[in-house]
Amino acid sequence: MSSRSSQYIDTDSGKVVKSKKQHDLVKYIYNEWKLTRAKWAFYPRSHVPLLIQIATTNLVESWHNSLKNPSQAAKKTQAIFSLLGCVMTVNETTLQWDARAEQQRKDFRSRNLSESQRYKMLKKFPFPVQKLLLQEIRYVQGQWLRGV
Repeated sequence: MSSRSSQYIDTDSGKVVKSKKQHDLVKYIYNEWKLTRAKWAFYPRSHVPLLIQIATTNLVESWHNSLKNPSQAAKKTQAIFSLLGCVMTVNETTLQWDARAEQQRKDFRSRNLSESQRYKMLKKFPFPVQKLLLQEIRYVQGQWLRGV
């Protein structure tokens, strides 16, 4: 036997809950957990360098800045503000970014740290991962030397 007066309507979710205690729990979960779920989703990756993903818009902002402030070579080709000049600026910027990306692609697998001579297993990993692993190796060695 449930009467309407013994039920609570949760204002956030619009659901009917049966008791004040349940209402308080739903309100707590909504306020403390649901509103911050993006931070909680990122938490498991935050302490392991190999799992951290790029979570910023720096790359997009850098591309936009390159278009707004073209290089000297692109400025010479865009003497007149026109549709053709805009297309040439975008094309020049794209070529520069593609050349830089190609160099990064080559360095990704071909570069090695000098410490990879000492730790042969580092050569099996791409260059950015080698740097992260070397940081972890140095940290563990420091802990070992301190006797921790």
